[in-house]
Amino acid sequence: MGYKSKGLEVRMLSRSFNPAVTRTAAGEDDDLQISIPKKTKMFVEQAQRERENAQDMYRAYQKDLMKLRLRTAQAYFGLLSDANAHVSLKSGVTLRVNVQVEGLGPLFKLRTRLENSGGIPYVGLGVFLSYDQTLYTVISYPKSVPIVLPNGSYAFDIIVESIDQNGTNGLIKVFVADTATSAAPLVGAIVQMPISEARME
Repeated sequence: MGYKSKGLEVRMLSRSFNPAVTRTAAGEDDDLQISIPKKTKMFVEQAQRERENAQDMYRAYQKDLMKLRLRTAQAYFGLLSDANAHVSLKSGVTLRVNVQVEGLGPLFKLRTRLENSGGIPYVGLGVFLSYDQTLYTVISYPKSVPIVLPNGSYAFDIIVESIDQNGTNGLIKVFVADTATSAAPLVGAIVQMPISEARME
């Protein structure tokens, strides 16, 4: 997880984690005796190596940390640039669809924004979705958009749930049509969904 301050946070969660199992209350484990193993020859040699090469090991750690930050930033940039492929389906249309995916799964939020760069408003638009129903189910989304003003925008969210047990990803296509004149879509966006985290029953 990357932050604007260039900080990096790494969280690890086992796929076998059960959130229903509560941890032992504080204080109940205070009297437990923890068996500390004896120092082995390997441990002593490793500790000696760390003392002798502390600076080199620290430099290697900092180098790997910078690589991890770089890969995190590259993955985020790739998600923004590749996940949303805008498609114009009719000439002369000044409407554009931008979609950003939020979430790790199985629930995802598709933040959708309609942008009108032209001088006329779009009124009574319909929103349609196309997706693999074996992979996803749509929880909620607005089926119509009242108006998109000239040089304005209209934002809404599409809530999608991954129902595949293996978290397989697929495409979700978002289409916008002027239902008052024709059912043919004006514009659309092809969203490459990420792999979903495992479902926790």
